[in-house]
Amino acid sequence: NPRWLASLDTWKGYYTNWISNTDEDAILSSSVFLDMRSLYGHTRLVKQLRMHLIETAKNNSRFMATLMNMSAAVAPPVGTFRQFVLTKDGDNKPYLNIKKQAINLIIEMARLYGIAAQSEATDTYDRLKAAVAADLLKEEDFKELSEAYTFLNGVRFNHQLRSIKNNEKLSNNIVPNDLSQFERNNLRDAFNIIAKHQKGALFRFSAGRGVL
Repeated sequence: NPRWLASLDTWKGYYTNWISNTDEDAILSSSVFLDMRSLYGHTRLVKQLRMHLIETAKNNSRFMATLMNMSAAVAPPVGTFRQFVLTKDGDNKPYLNIKKQAINLIIEMARLYGIAAQSEATDTYDRLKAAVAADLLKEEDFKELSEAYTFLNGVRFNHQLRSIKNNEKLSNNIVPNDLSQFERNNLRDAFNIIAKHQKGALFRFSAGRGVL
């Protein structure tokens, strides 16, 4: 895409515009590029751009609140009495999307905490660690979120591995009844952990308190 073949100053302008204008297209663009990594070339250019992003975003409480509100619009699929809240597929089979409804929610919270902590990290675990170091999260919060993230990815990858072995189409759609009782119980626990931390992140980033 010719638009992305641009100078550092032009890229800084992109980020400034996306963060300043919290319309849907701007938020979509910014969320895609918040996790940029250097693959080839001068890594210092990416470092400079990331620092520009962090400085611009952390001082814009409206941008941070918008990102958090968009993330919180998706709730973990568990009800008040720990029952799974499922969707029906084309064959009327109930499922939950473990990536969209769980894993991504941790990634998005970690991304916001990473910006608030002024961390250059793009890894979810590292962003959460940075939030602890910046006194934005407690050590027990890091443990809960990181363990939930590890468990959820394990369920997702095991599900996809079974699909590969059975020559089935890969997806993130999990049917709880296909899991063991141990997995279902831990899945509920992970969803409740996400829901709890979503509330905390909403209060921090969307309740008029600013970023820090």
